[in-house]
Amino acid sequence: MFLSQGGDLYPLIQPKTGIGIIIPSPTYVDSPNEVKFTGCYMEHPEGEWMTLHVMEDSIKLFDSSGSEVEMEGGYEIYQTFPEAIYLVEYASHRGRQLLVCDILNDENLTYTNRRKTLEEKLPKWALKKVKKLSDPTDASKHISKDKAVILWNADGVNTYENTHYEMVVMSAKVKKKPIFRVVSGKWVESIHESHAPLVGKWRIAARDGNSYYPVGLIEAEPDVAKKLKQMNPSSAKLLNDEFTLDMPIFVEAEVNAAGWGDYGPYIHGRIISVVHFAGKKDCVGIEEIEMLCGMDEDGTDGQQIG
Repeated sequence: MFLSQGGDLYPLIQPKTGIGIIIPSPTYVDSPNEVKFTGCYMEHPEGEWMTLHVMEDSIKLFDSSGSEVEMEGGYEIYQTFPEAIYLVEYASHRGRQLLVCDILNDENLTYTNRRKTLEEKLPKWALKKVKKLSDPTDASKHISKDKAVILWNADGVNTYENTHYEMVVMSAKVKKKPIFRVVSGKWVESIHESHAPLVGKWRIAARDGNSYYPVGLIEAEPDVAKKLKQMNPSSAKLLNDEFTLDMPIFVEAEVNAAGWGDYGPYIHGRIISVVHFAGKKDCVGIEEIEMLCGMDEDGTDGQQIG
């Protein structure tokens, strides 16, 4: 990536406070041998990534597609944060539903330095815990068979593309693969180094009685995305334009985290296949969302790794 040769281009790509940005999904790997870095930090995915924009006179929250999310009461606690754009994780299975994972407009380019900035400037309760590892193979000592992990490259430079040189998701050995209906797609700005608008996110829904309820906006594996794109209407490719898929399309998703909190339902995962012969009866029910992924085996939440 261009930043690997220095920080001269950083001001050109740095996101602007108060304007939503796209958060691409990281690359998925099945083995530590596929990871392209050594020293790293580990965390468990527990929810959905969003961006929290703290400005002098206001605070805004945006989802992973860059759309603004109406903030619930209690946002005053973030007014003490230094002005910045924070990558936050939204999850319901813990005391704080929004925890800070990264800072996106800090000139301390490597993840280690960005993490140091956060630990110096933010209260401890606001940060999602991470564990420092000397090598990705060490992650196997800290995960259960059914939990994925996110590995952050200690020397990773923030390109805002979430490339495999910055971070990866290491899939759990036992993958949770429920079936959802795809109800819409969303044209987004350039992600994954593409230079044209593209369908970067797909909105999936769970069965809710005789209808469906949207529960997440996630990406699809490249080969699956090609199939889904063939089913979209011939509408103009406008940024942030969301189009509805009228024909029923059911997909299997690898789900790493799911729940329902103050900002509605959420899913962390990816679409891994189109299920051609599925129907409403095969689709996961809305009442099952919070049970797809719950607590760790000891009954506690994922903040035990710090």
